Amino acid sequence: MKVNPKQYAQALYEMTQTASGSDLDAVIQNFVKYLGMRGGISKASQIILEFEKYYNSQEGIMSVEVSSAREFSSDERKYIILSFEKITGKKIELHQSIDKEILGGAIFKVHDTIIDASLKNQLKHLHKQLTQ
Repeated sequence: MKVNPKQYAQALYEMTQTASGSDLDAVIQNFVKYLGMRGGISKASQIILEFEKYYNSQEGIMSVEVSSAREFSSDERKYIILSFEKITGKKIELHQSIDKEILGGAIFKVHDTIIDASLKNQLKHLHKQLTQ
């Protein structure tokens, strides 16, 4: 029977739910040994990605990626997180990257949805409206 990374990730999540401390360490060590015996070590990075997705979905956590021209202040981060939490009803995990080409504002990515609130995009739309 072939097991895919998503199935491994779900199994690992289930095994870790009741474990803590040294028991959690033992569960993870046994899981890695099992992967080694099944030839699944090469899938480790995919399993980790799938585990993060599954964990977040089970725990009600939504990942939001944001690109901006500069690092947000702690107040700006809190405002963004609280705004998304209010809209989605989920706990938000914010991941920020810096992109100097944005000029100002930000581009948000939630799952497959992109919200482009960048100054560059706004200027592009304004230019388009003025040249029509």
